[in-house]
Amino acid sequence: MQGNGGLRIDLTKLPTKLRHNFVLNPITALAFYHHSPDDSRVFVLAAEDTYLKIYDVATSRLIAQLKVFYSQPIHGLYVSQLPPSPTSRTAGEDENADEPRVLIWGANSVAVIPQSTIAKLLEGGGTPVDVVGKEVKEFKAADWIYDGILFPSSTTKGGVVQGGALVTAHNEVIPLSIRRDGQIQMTFGQPTSPSRPILYSANLCLLDDDDDDENTTTILVAGGTVFGEIVVWKYFFSAEEEESQKKKKMKKKEFEVLYVFTGHEGSIFGVSISPEISLSGGEKIRLLASCSDDRTVRVWDITDSPNKKKKLKVTTTTGTGTLTNGGSGEDGGGHSRVKTGLEEARETGFGDTTNNSEVKLENQNDKARCLAVAMGHVSRIWQVRFTGRTQHGDGSAVEIHSFGEDATRQRWDLTLDQNKWKEALERGYSGGEQDVAGSFGTLKNCGIVSCHNGKNMWSTAVSGGDGLPTLIATGGADGKITMAGDQAVVKKGAETYGDIDVTLTVEDVMRVAEGVEEATTPVEGQKKSTTKNGFQRYAFLSENTLLATTSSGRLLHGTVGQSLTWKNVHLSETVLADLKSYYVVKSPVPGTAILGSSSGKVYLFREDGHEIKELHTFPGKISDILLIEGSQETLHKDQPGGAWTVIITVLGLDHALLMSFNPSTSSVTIDPRKIYLSSDDVSPFIATAAAFCGSKLILGSRVGAVALYKSTDDDAYTLDYSRKDTRTKDAITCIVPLPGSSTSFLTGCRDGRYRIYTITFIPKGGTETLEVCDLVTSTEDSKTVFHLQHEISPPLGMIEGARFTKTSTGIIDLIIHGFRGKNFIVWSESTRQELTTVECGGGHRAFDVVFPSSSSSSSGSGSGSCSGSPPGPLRFVFTKASAMRFYSQSSPPLRTLKEGGHGRELRAVAASVSFSTKEVGRYIATAAEDTTIRLWQYRDALSDARETERGFKPLAILEKHSAGIQAMKWFGESHLLSSAGNEEFYIWRITKLQSEYEALAVVCESQYPDRSADGDLRIVDFDVQDWGDWHAGQQPDAMLISLALSNSTLKTYLYWIGEQRWVLLAEGRYTGACLTQIRHLRLRVPAGDAPGDRGIHVLTASTDGHLAVWGVAVSKKPFTDDGVSSDYGCLALFKVHQSSIKGLDVSKARYNSKMMDESWFVVTGGDDNAVIFTSLRLVHVGHSYKALSSRSRVKGAHAAGVTGICMVREERGGDGEEAVVDVVSISNDQRVKLWRAVWKEGSEEPAKVTLLDNQYSSVADAGDVEVIKEGRVMVGGVGMEVWDFGG
Repeated sequence: MQGNGGLRIDLTKLPTKLRHNFVLNPITALAFYHHSPDDSRVFVLAAEDTYLKIYDVATSRLIAQLKVFYSQPIHGLYVSQLPPSPTSRTAGEDENADEPRVLIWGANSVAVIPQSTIAKLLEGGGTPVDVVGKEVKEFKAADWIYDGILFPSSTTKGGVVQGGALVTAHNEVIPLSIRRDGQIQMTFGQPTSPSRPILYSANLCLLDDDDDDENTTTILVAGGTVFGEIVVWKYFFSAEEEESQKKKKMKKKEFEVLYVFTGHEGSIFGVSISPEISLSGGEKIRLLASCSDDRTVRVWDITDSPNKKKKLKVTTTTGTGTLTNGGSGEDGGGHSRVKTGLEEARETGFGDTTNNSEVKLENQNDKARCLAVAMGHVSRIWQVRFTGRTQHGDGSAVEIHSFGEDATRQRWDLTLDQNKWKEALERGYSGGEQDVAGSFGTLKNCGIVSCHNGKNMWSTAVSGGDGLPTLIATGGADGKITMAGDQAVVKKGAETYGDIDVTLTVEDVMRVAEGVEEATTPVEGQKKSTTKNGFQRYAFLSENTLLATTSSGRLLHGTVGQSLTWKNVHLSETVLADLKSYYVVKSPVPGTAILGSSSGKVYLFREDGHEIKELHTFPGKISDILLIEGSQETLHKDQPGGAWTVIITVLGLDHALLMSFNPSTSSVTIDPRKIYLSSDDVSPFIATAAAFCGSKLILGSRVGAVALYKSTDDDAYTLDYSRKDTRTKDAITCIVPLPGSSTSFLTGCRDGRYRIYTITFIPKGGTETLEVCDLVTSTEDSKTVFHLQHEISPPLGMIEGARFTKTSTGIIDLIIHGFRGKNFIVWSESTRQELTTVECGGGHRAFDVVFPSSSSSSSGSGSGSCSGSPPGPLRFVFTKASAMRFYSQSSPPLRTLKEGGHGRELRAVAASVSFSTKEVGRYIATAAEDTTIRLWQYRDALSDARETERGFKPLAILEKHSAGIQAMKWFGESHLLSSAGNEEFYIWRITKLQSEYEALAVVCESQYPDRSADGDLRIVDFDVQDWGDWHAGQQPDAMLISLALSNSTLKTYLYWIGEQRWVLLAEGRYTGACLTQIRHLRLRVPAGDAPGDRGIHVLTASTDGHLAVWGVAVSKKPFTDDGVSSDYGCLALFKVHQSSIKGLDVSKARYNSKMMDESWFVVTGGDDNAVIFTSLRLVHVGHSYKALSSRSRVKGAHAAGVTGICMVREERGGDGEEAVVDVVSISNDQRVKLWRAVWKEGSEEPAKVTLLDNQYSSVADAGDVEVIKEGRVMVGGVGMEVWDFGG
């Protein structure tokens, strides 16, 4: 066989296997792991589909990964207690090195991993070790497993048998016996249960019961049922051999039912048993926490009542008697035991009737054991956990954490009324009206932390105890792992920052402030004011000092140490009177504040002198004092000594003034060059932010306008450019130059968006194409072009400031702060996580914030250069109800241990293809049901010593769609196109910023112009190709875009990129069924012909299983004018599937000069589980085309509908020679398959199809498959994975 260029194709040398390369899936289980008493490191074990991954908590590095099950995702992990330290081991205890440490389960699959295997995995020392589960054997239990436990080594017999237990979805406990005779062998005992309701959650706890029989182990079981009840019971496990048990006349009791709790109004999704807790009076209590889809957290008392033994009444054929739960199947006389009420069959549904509830007569009072109840989260609560602390003798609250579908973690503090609790416990909660459920304590919500993207937090782990740090890990549907807890273990914050949260009134501060007595003398002639004195303005002078002003005109200087200390700043009567009515306060440099008054006076306060002095008087009320980003580098680079400059705006003046101060000479300079506040777009221009970008002065206005000024030789800064963003009327709050750039800057706005602009100077006569949205100001020598490069809405309602900071790994991060609802938020754009959330009442209040190593307060919003400070620590002060609240944070509430992705199912995957170099996959885009698009860069290998696993580097997130995204494609590397419901179709412009900040710049350039009146159609698919005369290395002038809509309409447009103009070329309607796919059939354009001379042809697929070829002849007029569109004609229609076509891919066209035809190879996948290979030919007959096809059908290619299909390799031969196409298909059966089709060029014989490989896919509900690199294919669905298929 010969390939391109006449070379024969050697099929034996083409790769025939798929190899797993990368996976990013939901984290389904988590556990903390301490390897040995001699190893202080803390590890997190994370389950990602079938893999167990090990991360170092301190460094966030992936240490190793181990494939545990073949095709079953891991659902749960249990880590047993630490083995004895070497110094405490006795002779013969070395065999503990092979003791099972980790119990793993998923569905009904079970495995254990010994200590020795974990040790081998940790030997990598930071280099990830990928081990296929050679040392892990998979065992099968009889039912779905909800929880498991391993018994400590003290319960082993002969050092060769390890005990354990599992609890199933039917409230059964299955004992485990694990033998280590060279290899691990596991046997399952007889299931035991007091009743078999359907559970949604369960938890096991090993008890230290005072049992005379040392061979009996007691397990406390809590099961949450589908119908809102919780069954609490004990299971007794005997380590005696079966033969010895047979010799006894009666077995020991196997179980004992303790309680059946009711109260939840929905299914129980989480239960957690606490350790035994010591209270302040010396009493001990054991608690059970539960959560439900009724959005409540409940805490129950499961402590045994004093001197009371639970008994159940049972009915026999001879009468009524009593029987301790879980007795043997026969009594001492050999009579069979009659089933109790708990073992009877149940009806389904909520309620209190006899036959559909686990609650019987003896359980009627159990619901009174509910100590406290509270409602939290905005949707279902999945899990609840205790921290493990047992000593609460100091009266401290019991800490509980809940984890919800809303992807948040909430902390609760349980406080008990101990006297009331003791009385109720002594009477067994049988006091009637005295024992009201939920009346024995309170659950106080102490904080909400958003942990993940999208929905669902599927796994949690909490590690802690008395004297130990508390660590909390969460894993979500987005594949991310977050960590929170003791920062000494997790990650240190700024050493000088402590955690402080205090609220003070002016009176509180004045009582403790130094120097108040001499400053409280009333001003002569003033009447005594009855107005409440409150705080008005704040300015951080440094990380540890701030200036607070009051409504009475006083200045208070605060210092942060172990606590807040205050000094009153002495003011003369004149200054006090001047500042009482109105003032502005800002801090231009550390240790300095400037204040502007209504009289036009500007005052200076310096910490070193602790006094205030007048600097200058302006002709009118000081409207604002603007701190200028980048002014130090532009105006004072040759002036040592901390000189600074600010912009003063004066009420009534049409210009602003630059005021400079030199501390070394204590001199004030007013720049004679006036800054005239006017523009063609906004009048009056009220400045709210300022910055120098290089030598250019930029101002932002109160209504969203941006103005560029240049300095001339005369007495003014003249307007060089102005722009009014018509999409907002909110104020520009900050302007920050991009690091390493003199032409790009960022603006933050109170409309919740931040934008990045680039300034370009074009010489006179330049021919650069300008965008429609760009405004140009011409001069004699040049014109200035202002490009909007980036426009994004982070999850903040109002942006107040932004700063760039460099992380410990050298990555530049953008930190944004502002308000969302009632909360103050600090947001990391690179990690997409909230660094701070403080409930403050919302925006429109006096506040200030300072970050480590910041040169000034938030009024300046940081500098364009990058600080090397950590992003978490901060200090925030604000006014609420006239009082001051001071909040200091040493570290963020959580950090990311492992990066994640989308929080919902992926529906589209696309890889960019360069027009100039033909490089595939420089950028990768994924779109999901969460309505977001994420841009990535795939790291195919470990290119940096800091990286520990290959994967996807996030570049940008696009959030504009309001409905689930249907399709997405790249146009070169400069544009990305996406479609969704509600007739949403967006064209995104993608550019690489010329700065040290590496994120991609994205702006929505255009959208679908012909929305219907209702706007309720889905654009289910589209295709795009280049159009126009262009050469390699250039950007095409236009795009040819064809859309398939949910009303069976197809439309083709020409989109002119430079003008952002749409022209409708053709449209048609398929009357048989709904369209699902559309592709362009690229026709050969002979030399001298223009695009479209041979018409436009498209291929569509539909829900009735048909492929259709459409064609239209297009005149040249619509290419330049908005003329009347043409109608598509159906050239061919043929049925290939029995039902809907879900996947479609088309090869490149091949032109046969002898036959004057063109051919394509088409592959489709459908709901009929089939994959069809079709050879499609367009044969020239006269002046028309006729479609011919030959097909190869693979029935039952998958066990479920084929949802995606992709050609990954093409090898084409000459006429009569063999051609090869390799295809990857995906399906809802979670299999990924590699196919090879071989056929003869020019022949109408069907292709010969061979299945090359069939692999388990970890991606459920697969939605798309795409080639992202040479030899790499990506599958997207619930998660995403990459497969190697060979270069």
